[in-house]
Amino acid sequence: MSEDEWVRLSVKRKVLEEVKKMITERKDLGYTSLADFATDAIRRRLDEIKSTPPRFEHLNTFEDHATIIDRADPNRKRVVNVYFKEKLGAYCELCDSGKCDHVRYVWSLSDVIKALMKKGFKEPDFA
Repeated sequence: MSEDEWVRLSVKRKVLEEVKKMITERKDLGYTSLADFATDAIRRRLDEIKSTPPRFEHLNTFEDHATIIDRADPNRKRVVNVYFKEKLGAYCELCDSGKCDHVRYVWSLSDVIKALMKKGFKEPDFA
């Protein structure tokens, strides 16, 4: 294997010591090195992340609002409407706010941004 295929990875010493101990004590797991363990752990975490749907999903954009799904609670999908009002700007009916995560998400959607900009809306200041 060429050197270009490998990179260095920094890990807290305490975690590293735990992994070394586990590799030594649990030979039945099949890890022969820290690299074996780290590669397996990273692959498993990537698989886990890939199988988890994103928190937000854009459902539709209407004349006066966008509808999204919020999966903040893994046991339930919540439908959320973010309205666009001339004097108020974007407004989330769930949070009763114009600066919540739902409004931020809607303002990250390029097709929604284009539609809102055409109507004269300006992106809110989330600072």
